[in-house]
Amino acid sequence: MEAVTVDVEVKQPAELLWMVHVKELELTSPASNPGRYTKVLYLEGPPFAPGGVFKICYHEEFGHYEYVKFVWDAIDHDNYYFKITAIDGGFLTKHFEALSYEYRILPGKEPDSSIMSWRIEFKDKNKHECHEILKQEVLKTCSIISAHAETMKDWCN
Repeated sequence: MEAVTVDVEVKQPAELLWMVHVKELELTSPASNPGRYTKVLYLEGPPFAPGGVFKICYHEEFGHYEYVKFVWDAIDHDNYYFKITAIDGGFLTKHFEALSYEYRILPGKEPDSSIMSWRIEFKDKNKHECHEILKQEVLKTCSIISAHAETMKDWCN
């Protein structure tokens, strides 16, 4: 397995990022990225608990993939941490034999800032150089989540 790590400092507190990115995943993923995602569905097991399965559906105009299914391997709401593994669809159809994401929100340098810390483990089917592609996807995701969290600040207080 190969791995990519990415840390991005953002100007939102950990509690807000966790709520927007994780606890409200089914609402905020499509709302923050309407050209990419249409919905998030919980398929098996309890949502936000190890063993639970969820499906992210891509917008039909996205074109590359129809959906991706993940299983929660671990989640710790108190410490803002999760690990998920892709089990069907998405990148698995063409590029990867295995793909998992570890995500944690760490304290930032400023009082109301945080570090979105990612570790992606993968096994590439085609021996391509995927590190930069995955890194760019994570950077884009962090930017979208941070921007959406910024719009939610007043609503959440």
